[in-house]
Amino acid sequence: MCGRITLTRPNLESIAAELEVADVRGYPLYQPRYNVAPSQPHPVLVLQEFEGNRSRQISPMYWGFVSDRSGTGAPAMQINARAETLESRPMWRDAFRKSRCAVITDGFFEWTGAKGARRPLWFHRPDHGLVLMAGLWEWHRVPDGFMQTFAIITTGANSMMAPVHDRMPAILDPRAVTEWIDDRTGAPHIRRLLGPVPEDLLVAQAVSPLVNNVANDSPELLLQS
Repeated sequence: MCGRITLTRPNLESIAAELEVADVRGYPLYQPRYNVAPSQPHPVLVLQEFEGNRSRQISPMYWGFVSDRSGTGAPAMQINARAETLESRPMWRDAFRKSRCAVITDGFFEWTGAKGARRPLWFHRPDHGLVLMAGLWEWHRVPDGFMQTFAIITTGANSMMAPVHDRMPAILDPRAVTEWIDDRTGAPHIRRLLGPVPEDLLVAQAVSPLVNNVANDSPELLLQS
């Protein structure tokens, strides 16, 4: 499960430079985020083609595929896709083949402890580098047109994550990002990119319980608890 993420970089230009994105002038107003929740917009890395040339682009998308799981017509939001069922579940199958993305973050939250006293942990890189999560995206129809939505792929937990949760985001090796977001890469190869990451890639930091409220979004949330 991955239900909250962060992207605390002060500006989009530094993110674009690190991800080899040439132009972000068309991106809406960017601000650092310390508590991104499902249904909210967030920067996502995709590979787009224009006049025969392919290039990396950063696009704002809303977190959560919208589906009707019950068959009643009531929409339900799917924020995570299990790596093991990407090709067997109709909801994910087409996006896995044609619409893969990298969700740009620098960490995510999970909770630990007994019910009623659970505390948030922020999982991030020791050097505070970017954490690129494997994702899927699609166009979703809304009353006044279409919007782009994304889901984060999860995989089995590594030994560092296992005491807290049995799942974790599928984190991409930066050297494999282009392969992942390129729809010409075959499924047999990209499946190998979705395993648990090395145990020393991330550290867990106990942070403020203010994270529990999605309305809170400020640097104080990440102060060590």
